[in-house]
Amino acid sequence: MRTWKQLADELGKEVPDEDIVQHAYHLRPERIVQGILRWTDNWREVRRIVYRQSEIYRERFLAEQHRPTTGLLNWLQLLHRYDMPCVVFSRMDRLSVHKALSDMGVESLFPVRVTAEDEVETAIQYLLVACMKLKRAPQKSVVYEDNPRGILAAHEVFSKAVALVGLFRAYDLNAADLTIEDFEELRVMNVRRLFSDQEELAPQFELDRWR
Repeated sequence: MRTWKQLADELGKEVPDEDIVQHAYHLRPERIVQGILRWTDNWREVRRIVYRQSEIYRERFLAEQHRPTTGLLNWLQLLHRYDMPCVVFSRMDRLSVHKALSDMGVESLFPVRVTAEDEVETAIQYLLVACMKLKRAPQKSVVYEDNPRGILAAHEVFSKAVALVGLFRAYDLNAADLTIEDFEELRVMNVRRLFSDQEELAPQFELDRWR
């Protein structure tokens, strides 16, 4: 939101409503500028604005000191202990993703990453590329999301979806297979139950070690 506000100030445009920015979060910036904010129909100008928007966002992102959300470190360490491979996917560039993971102390837990350099566009493409890099079928994977569109994308590729309340309310995330307030709510059995209708595809946790 701060990025769009700064951009609007620079361009002398009206600052967009926060609800608009939130619900357009997963849309391409070109579509936001041209179709939602209606700042211009000139494609060259749209591209110039989008480039500046990405510059501002990246500058702010790199200046931020990123902190993991509640329970995230413990959950990732547990997955690592059970040899469950993890991948992070982001529209940000590789350097920005590296910086964020490093700030949060989880860099070593995400050796596999999908970033802007992979040149994919849609949420579905990000998920499929992530699965290809992990060498794991989408239907054997769990996607952690905080956005309704990301949840729908996960289901489009037959992955299970765990939704984190925050950016959106629980009501907006009701399409998820499991909704949590924070990662401290997660248990191994929670995740196994997501695959109860396809037992052969369930991630193979060693339950006796959890006990």
